[in-house]
Amino acid sequence: METSQNVSFLLLSLSLIFLFLNLSETAIACHPNDKRALLEIKAHLGGENASPFSNWNPKTDCCRWNNVGCDHQGAGRVNFGLNGAFLVINNADDVVGQLPPVVGDLPYLISLRFLYLPNLIGPIPTTIAKLTNLQVLEFGSNNMDGPIPDMFENLKNLESVSLYSNKFSGSIPSSLSLLPKLKQLDLFG
Repeated sequence: METSQNVSFLLLSLSLIFLFLNLSETAIACHPNDKRALLEIKAHLGGENASPFSNWNPKTDCCRWNNVGCDHQGAGRVNFGLNGAFLVINNADDVVGQLPPVVGDLPYLISLRFLYLPNLIGPIPTTIAKLTNLQVLEFGSNNMDGPIPDMFENLKNLESVSLYSNKFSGSIPSSLSLLPKLKQLDLFG
């Protein structure tokens, strides 16, 4: 009889834990400003035709979209953090166009990575300078061009900057030398 009660108690406890975890997941909702910015990024980079954005539906919570992570403090801010929640748009020929300035409207962004996108063109948006929480900036093996903007003085949390294998021109910005946490700088190619 006691074993039966222990099993019942264990099942009830597990049910409550799963219920709590499910409620805490659904409590996080995407911040409307972040959702707007993400939908603009999608529209500028191929819209409905671009495979990385296949489930970015305006009628759904953007915290549940592919490659989107939101904070877990309940504010629902997109942060693309390093601990399992990140934005990596890569290996997609159907991502076409320039990264729009609205990328600077994701104030809690931690990691921004666009890799192996042969049809990603144009300059690095200077609005990235507004992303003061950014730790990782990676634009690798794309066809981005123009000068690397001298915008790094406000990005004091950057630990890694990788701008390899693009068509950037001009000099390396001196503001890169002012990054106190920088551990990796990759400008190859």
